[in-house]
Amino acid sequence: MIPFSLKVSYNRGQYIATVGCNGIKGPANVEKFECDGKIVTVQEYFELKLRTKLQYPYLPCVWVGSREKKNLVPMEVNSLSSIVLISSYLTNLLFDSCVRLQKGKNIVVS
Repeated sequence: MIPFSLKVSYNRGQYIATVGCNGIKGPANVEKFECDGKIVTVQEYFELKLRTKLQYPYLPCVWVGSREKKNLVPMEVNSLSSIVLISSYLTNLLFDSCVRLQKGKNIVVS
């Protein structure tokens, strides 16, 4: 098991937010939530509030942040920030496994 959670970064208008990823949900043009007393799609929210026109509103959204809230971010505005960690973790795991195998082989041969 990889000992960290996947994180995503996205533009919140005036700053870049980096948050944990809880899962994948439906497309931005389908997923809805309440905002200012109205039900809006994720696509409408990004267009109205953040002045960002989505190029691919049919792609799934990433569910981020608190598990108690429905914070959905369109896939196209995310950037994964843990890919380097995954790569280095797997490299170290493979190296450690090879070293242990070599040590075991040397003990058996001796």
